[in-house]
Amino acid sequence: MKHDIEDQFQKNLNEQLKREAALEKKHKELEIKYSGLKDIDERYSLISLKLTISLAIINKIESFHPGQEILRLQDIARDKAREAVQLLEDLIDTNISEDQKELILKAPGYKEAKELLQQLILKGGGLFFKTRLDDEKKIRKIAKIINRSIRKFLNPDDNYTPLFKTEELSGFLRTLIDTFLPVFGKPYQKPPPDGIEEGEEVFYSSKKMRLPLSQAIHYLEHEVLPGLKKKLEDSPYDREIQRELYNTEKKIYAFKQLKFIPRSSPVFPEKGYYSDGLTGYTADGEMLVTLSTPVIYKSGTNLERMQEMVCAEITRRLAGKGLCPELDSEYEYLKRIESGMKGNSRTPSLKLNTSMGFKMLKNLYPFLAKLENKRIFKKLLHYVSKTDKKYTEKLIRQFILEDEYNIKALP
Repeated sequence: MKHDIEDQFQKNLNEQLKREAALEKKHKELEIKYSGLKDIDERYSLISLKLTISLAIINKIESFHPGQEILRLQDIARDKAREAVQLLEDLIDTNISEDQKELILKAPGYKEAKELLQQLILKGGGLFFKTRLDDEKKIRKIAKIINRSIRKFLNPDDNYTPLFKTEELSGFLRTLIDTFLPVFGKPYQKPPPDGIEEGEEVFYSSKKMRLPLSQAIHYLEHEVLPGLKKKLEDSPYDREIQRELYNTEKKIYAFKQLKFIPRSSPVFPEKGYYSDGLTGYTADGEMLVTLSTPVIYKSGTNLERMQEMVCAEITRRLAGKGLCPELDSEYEYLKRIESGMKGNSRTPSLKLNTSMGFKMLKNLYPFLAKLENKRIFKKLLHYVSKTDKKYTEKLIRQFILEDEYNIKALP
């Protein structure tokens, strides 16, 4: 009878794993087709399914016969729990405007995912988020890379002497700078430092938003157009709605007619503002277009910028080193020709999605999440700036092993 229960459980587990694989495939196809677009509801469905699989295994595993099968199921439960948390953090940390972040936290799937995660912790699933590091060589390699990455960005990059003052140039030169280098040659710039310190963050607003061409078409077709058609059904003689509907359809048609040559990357600009402002392309090489959609966004600080750069550098240095199979797989994919404009056979590390890659690393090495803690990161910066390389690496190894980092607190 006990074997029958185990067989039925295994059958149900296999069905859930098939559903999970189908959902993951769907998400991957959506992200590739629309330059990283995420469907919030579908993403929460995948997160909940992974947590449900992990919980089901924890609830049933105690009644199973001891042996290798239990170890295999424990590994599955651990992997699914960590993958779910990685996806959840990725969704919460998505780089979107401040006025839209509430959409993620107020979505119906968020509450369900958070409750499942709490149940998992109460059932003892917190052990899944402990670091398992029994390889001294691995610890040394990671400590060395953390040390080098912090040292690379230790000096502030907002302290510099401007090459020239645009407002003091002659008429012709000033016109030249204003036309071709408006980002670098703004007149009347304040003296350095130009960065924003902790507590000095500001909010900006814009009446327009730039986004990849594929996402713009998808947004207009699936969000804006249906809403306008519904408004027109309610008010069929409203000339303003008719005009807006016509202009939207016209814009969709014009966007679909656009053809562009993907940008190559012999020079790789900083992801985000510089990619947008200077090249008009995403980091993956897709053309950016402008939509009249108002947004509000936060400035960020020097410390947050340094944290991002250090985490990105760690990800690039660890890619392909055999320390994270998932990250290595993505790295190898970017080297192959089938990766298209998303990859680069010469410099694949520069095409890595370092935000997602760092989450992959945290999935295996949860202590890396401590680098996202401002208090701990400041402490590390102090140690690195005051000690030599060899002693700093010893401190970082202690930092890795001193205490386990519990799962990141969710909002």
